[in-house]
Amino acid sequence: MKKQLTTGLIVVLLLAFNACQQTVAPIDKEQEKEAIKTVINTLLDAHARSDSNVWLGQWVQEPYVFISAADSSGYFYHKGYDVIAEGYSGGWPDSLKLDEPENLKLVASNFDIKVADSLARVVFDIDWSFEEPDTIYRWKSFENYSMEKQSDGWKVAAISAVNVSSYGE
Repeated sequence: MKKQLTTGLIVVLLLAFNACQQTVAPIDKEQEKEAIKTVINTLLDAHARSDSNVWLGQWVQEPYVFISAADSSGYFYHKGYDVIAEGYSGGWPDSLKLDEPENLKLVASNFDIKVADSLARVVFDIDWSFEEPDTIYRWKSFENYSMEKQSDGWKVAAISAVNVSSYGE
C-alpha cells in the first residue's frame, strides 16, 4: 500500500510539474537575422542622412547602452542612452557633421549574426564612401553590435567600431 501511494504521489507530482512547464515556440533565426539587418540598415541610412531622430529610435533606451569607435587618430566612447541622445538629438555632433550628407554612402556586408532568444551579436563590415566634386574618399570599418529584442522589435544596445582603413588595412 505504501509503495502504491508513493508511486501514485510521484506520478501526480510529475504530471503537475509537466503541466507547469511552458512551451516556447522556437524562434525562426533566419527571420530574426533579416529583421536585425533591417534595423542596422535603417541605422546606417539615418547616419548617412544625419537623421538623429531615426538613428536614436534604433537604440535600447537604457543607461547601460554604449557606442565606441576608434581609428588611428584616437577614439570616442559614450555610455548611457541619455548621454548618447544628448550628443546626437537635434543633429549630429559637430565632429560628425557633413556639409553634404547626401554624398555619404554606407554599405554593410559580411554579416555574421548569432541570435539567442531576445539577444543577438552582429559582426559586419561597412564600406564608407564620400564624394566631393573632384574626389571620392573610401574607407572600411569593422563593426560589432549587441542587440536586444524588445516589444517593438530589435534595438541596438552597444556598438563598437574600428576604422580599419586608418591603420593601413
